Amino acid sequence: MLLMKIAAKYRASVEAPPEQYLIVGSGYQGQGQNGSHSKEFNTLRIPEGYKLNKVDYQYSLRKSGNSNVNAQLIIGNVIKEIQRQGNSSSGYPTKGGGTYYSYSILNYTTDSIPISFTGWDVGAYSFTVSVTCFRTDELYQNWQLKTYEAIINAYNDRLNEYYNQLSQNQPEPLHR
Repeated sequence: MLLMKIAAKYRASVEAPPEQYLIVGSGYQGQGQNGSHSKEFNTLRIPEGYKLNKVDYQYSLRKSGNSNVNAQLIIGNVIKEIQRQGNSSSGYPTKGGGTYYSYSILNYTTDSIPISFTGWDVGAYSFTVSVTCFRTDELYQNWQLKTYEAIINAYNDRLNEYYNQLSQNQPEPLHR
């Protein structure tokens, strides 16, 4: 990148540009019960200067004593229905997941993404949510300005060093 080459030339101390895309995620788990159970998780944070683009999720559930297992995983304002598949008498988990582009939850880009789980007759559950975020123009422009200022300051430092060296290498005037 040109700015980084110029920074190196003038020995400017600059940070690398912010990544264009970041993936952040978190895992969640809990114990359910016979009947209804719900829990909120609000720990998934979007890094400052980034916007949400895509959400990936995976889940696994185990039934409780009853076999009427179903659940809802709510990420932002998107509801994903989870229904038990296969033999209802087995205790084996229901697994699944998916991906969706999160244009409908872009309002949750400045802090945390609300996530909640509601289950019926769920004994244990776990799920992961990963979000792909992209860098905002403002974050990149701020980095450019900060980098430019560091380069200009380093350039001025090198220029002053040059002038100081020139003045030290000047011959002494002859006195008459």
